[in-house]
Amino acid sequence: MTRDIRIRPAIAADAETLARILANAWRETYGGILPEELVAKRADPDQQLTWWREQLADPATASGTWLGELDGEPAGLALARATPEDAPRPLELKLCYTFAASHGSGLSHALIEAAIGDRPAWLWMLHGNDRAEAFYRKHGFHREEPWDTREWGEAFGATRYTDIRLVR
Repeated sequence: MTRDIRIRPAIAADAETLARILANAWRETYGGILPEELVAKRADPDQQLTWWREQLADPATASGTWLGELDGEPAGLALARATPEDAPRPLELKLCYTFAASHGSGLSHALIEAAIGDRPAWLWMLHGNDRAEAFYRKHGFHREEPWDTREWGEAFGATRYTDIRLVR
């Protein structure tokens, strides 16, 4: 069955939709993997709405934000942005999230194509997220050698989380 996939640049009026997508996709992606307190904080719709309004008010960020629809319903987003000269590549794929129900539909692929195309890019990925790593590998990304990591999560107790940088 062919699904109707549409990708378009996000606009300021999309802030609530983007906030809802990211909040729900964060829950679907990290629920049961990360502590509920952390997931709840990152998936808070009000916090997401504030963040998206700020992002879409910045022309540089707004121009790299994409909204994906599947069968006429908002179901995913991507955000790519230019990076400083000392970054591993000139473009960062900051966000690429879709609802679990859209997995396998081609929506994520279409979002990556819109956001970064075939340009050199980099991203952070939670270590141990094998599904995401396999997906990004299909799009030419690989772990940076030597591995570059960052730790985060100190605000949520003693547990720390590790992100791995992928590049292409």
